[in-house]
Amino acid sequence: MVLVAAVAGAKRSGSIWGIFIDARDTWSLTQFQLVLWTFTIVPVLVAAVIGRATEDPSTAWDLVVPGEIWGLLGISLGSTALAVAIKSQKNGPPGSPLGAGDRVLARIDAKNARISDMFAYDEGIGALTRLDVTKFQNFVFTVALAITYLWSCLWLFAKAGDPSAITSLPTLSGAALGILGISHAGYLTGKSIPQSGRPATTTQETELATTKFS
Repeated sequence: MVLVAAVAGAKRSGSIWGIFIDARDTWSLTQFQLVLWTFTIVPVLVAAVIGRATEDPSTAWDLVVPGEIWGLLGISLGSTALAVAIKSQKNGPPGSPLGAGDRVLARIDAKNARISDMFAYDEGIGALTRLDVTKFQNFVFTVALAITYLWSCLWLFAKAGDPSAITSLPTLSGAALGILGISHAGYLTGKSIPQSGRPATTTQETELATTKFS
């Protein structure tokens, strides 16, 4: 999965990190989250199925995926879709819904994208320079939840003496899912609020989004 992502990113944007880079040629927090959960849940699911298949291939997929996991993926996918929609509206000219194209910075090239872009404002005087705390808290909650869930999966696999004994993936508590949902809501709300002022400067690495998308 890592190899495919790296090759696809290199082909798409000239960077092996392209899977994390959005249309503005900046690192995207929503894309990072979606990739993180994909790279966490899919390998765990495949590993469990392959382990069960070594005992009885006919029942390999008789594996329970808890509803909380579907809810987690739903929150992540829904957040990604809404974030993309907000970005699209932000790229519009002033006067259009959420239009802030004259205040949005974009990278000139994907090779200039930085990991720190995930935590910076998209627009206004702090575009790509100042920390957006709603993004930071969302990143922290997501990474912490992904690490603890992966640890739970590894613990389950280690304790299972027989692969066929694994009948379900670990579940998540309603509290964890609720915290993640609130975190995403705060992130999307912060993303939709207009930021005042124009970017202080543009450099050889950045330009106004109105220029990039015109």
